[in-house]
Amino acid sequence: MVRSIFTQLLERLKSRIQWKLIAGTSILLLLVMGISGYGIVVSQRQILKKELEEEGKVFAITLGQGIANALDLRDINRLKQELLSISEKEDGEEVRYAYVYNAEGVVLYRVSCGIHRTDHGKDITRCDEARDAPPSQKLPDLPQEKAPFPRITLRHTEDLLEITNPLFLKERYLGGLRIGISTEEEEEEIEALTRPLTRALILISAITLGFSLILAVLWSKKISKPLIQMTHKTMKFSQGHLEERIEVQTADELGRLATTFNEMAESLSKTLREKETALQAAHTLNQELKKAQIQLIQAERLSAVGLLTSGISHEINNPIGIILTTIGYILEELKPGDPFYEDLKILKEESLRCRKILRDLLTFTSGRETVKEQVDLNQVVEETIILANREKRVRSIHIQQVLCPNLPLVNVDVAQIKQVCLNLILNAADAMPEGGHLVILTGLAEENRKTNVLIQFQDSGRGIAEEDLPRIFEPFFTTKTVGEGFGLGLSVSYGIVKSHGGQIKVTSEVGKGTTFYVYLPVDKEARDQD
Repeated sequence: MVRSIFTQLLERLKSRIQWKLIAGTSILLLLVMGISGYGIVVSQRQILKKELEEEGKVFAITLGQGIANALDLRDINRLKQELLSISEKEDGEEVRYAYVYNAEGVVLYRVSCGIHRTDHGKDITRCDEARDAPPSQKLPDLPQEKAPFPRITLRHTEDLLEITNPLFLKERYLGGLRIGISTEEEEEEIEALTRPLTRALILISAITLGFSLILAVLWSKKISKPLIQMTHKTMKFSQGHLEERIEVQTADELGRLATTFNEMAESLSKTLREKETALQAAHTLNQELKKAQIQLIQAERLSAVGLLTSGISHEINNPIGIILTTIGYILEELKPGDPFYEDLKILKEESLRCRKILRDLLTFTSGRETVKEQVDLNQVVEETIILANREKRVRSIHIQQVLCPNLPLVNVDVAQIKQVCLNLILNAADAMPEGGHLVILTGLAEENRKTNVLIQFQDSGRGIAEEDLPRIFEPFFTTKTVGEGFGLGLSVSYGIVKSHGGQIKVTSEVGKGTTFYVYLPVDKEARDQD
């Protein structure tokens, strides 16, 4: 029974694109979440282990300094006092034992330690009184190298970290100190950290997988439905129903395929009705099919090149678009009072933020054809400020407009110039998290022997360090903290201004603010009219 069900599932996976998409999405998500979770847990374990080793080294070095002096003076009482000083350590390393050995590796003194709780509820290390070791006892695995500087060695056992610290005084090898520190507390701390982390990762993975599967089902249906319709129409057409046509719903490859099919059907119908032109019509149809095949192959090649150029941005942008579409449909069905309404709005806003980051990446890695028109930059600036004020961080600053009237028109791509202005306004807002003043000024300026319209953005923010100024237009360079930006805004703005034949410059002083100057050449026809 189970084998039969499994076989049926495999057959469905092989025969339907929808199930292939769902299975592929599920496997990919499980792999990504599993690898990410394992990496986080391993990283936390390594960090805690490294912290224990560093603390143990410091403790061994500190204790070893006093013991080295006692060995040099051959002061037995002082040596014992140094070892017994471990008992004075509160809330410190869980030392289990300590050995002092001479230059030949023979143990001179040793102590055994344990953790005891005082009447005040504090954990302290308490050691037995140091006593002479058996004269024949010699520590194994001692460092062979006797360099004129200490080389501390570490060794992990099942529940202990053993630290061996060779002791030198004025480049003279005196012997060494070996201490054993319990790692039980570290293991408990690791378990305490990784257990909820693992549960959280499993929960997040399950939620993400479930949500992604829902979207994958919807997405796969959107793809498979036109294909099923095409298959049905094609079968009916092959059975002699020459009036059958495929409804063209999209302009992508599926839409072009449907269009090609309809053209083929119309051509065949016409051929059958006009018997005298049957041979010529068949030849024409054959040529059209070859052209359609070449177009499809070329489209696939261009699509592959586009995917390679834009990288992972395209892979993520498509699911984000589906998420936004799905959320939009759901929000239309819900009312503002619904318990899920606000959560979906937050999800939509975060998805839009992700898509903006991806669009910045795509703008940087691939170009698009510009659509230029003669415009008044004052109007562009005013519209961009209205758009920017939708951002919470922009509403916390005061924007002052000083716009020069009767500016000559400039020939630009309005959307791209708005993007430049928006990037600079958002950068200014980020530089003034506690609020501040931004002056946006327009006017005429001579630059590179050309008449330009100038847009100036002057903020009162924290400024940019002098050594960072030459690099601020470099791709992926940012002075913001991790997670606040990718360093693409200014580089994209720089590319847009350059593509318009203009220039963008910057001056800044730390603690006083930053000023950006955007120069765009005046349209020649507009200048002649003036």
